[in-house]
Amino acid sequence: QERLLEQLGRLLSWEIENGQDFLPAAFEATFGINSEATTMLPSGVVRLKLDNEQVIHLRGRIDRIDVSADAQRARILDYKSGKPARGVPVRGRFANGTALQLPLYLYAARDLRSDLRWTGADYVYINRAEQSQQPFFTENTWAEAEAELRTIVTALVGSLRAGCFPQ
Repeated sequence: QERLLEQLGRLLSWEIENGQDFLPAAFEATFGINSEATTMLPSGVVRLKLDNEQVIHLRGRIDRIDVSADAQRARILDYKSGKPARGVPVRGRFANGTALQLPLYLYAARDLRSDLRWTGADYVYINRAEQSQQPFFTENTWAEAEAELRTIVTALVGSLRAGCFPQ
C-alpha cells in the first residue's frame, strides 16, 4: 500500500508539472477493426500503406488521450508500470524495430482525427520518479518518424509472411 501511494504521488506530481493546458479526454480508447466509436475516436478501419504498396489494418487500445483546453491539440500517453525497457525509443526512434506501440498509436490517432493537431506521444512510467524531458514522438519529428515506421513495419510484415518470426 505504501508503494502504491508513492507511485500515485509521483504520477500526480508529473501531472501537475506536465499538464500544460491539456486535460484527459479518453482512457482505453480503441481504434481499428471492430472498434466502437467514442467521443474521441470514431470507429473505422485504420490502414497503413507499406513501402511495397501493400496495406495492413491496425487496431489497438490507447491508454490515454489528452486534449487542450481550446480543443485544437491532442497528445497520447501510454502508462507503463515497469522500468523502461531496452526497447524504449529514444527521441522518436524505434529501438531497431522493437518499440512500435507509440508511433502506431500516433499514426492511428492522426488518421482518425486529422482535425486535431497531435503534438506528441509519450510513455508515463508510474514506477519512476523522473520522466523523459521531451515526448518520444512530437509533431516536429513526426514526418521523419512516420517514414521510418513504414519502413520498419514493411520489413516486419515481409519477414512474418516469409515465415520468419522475431524472437
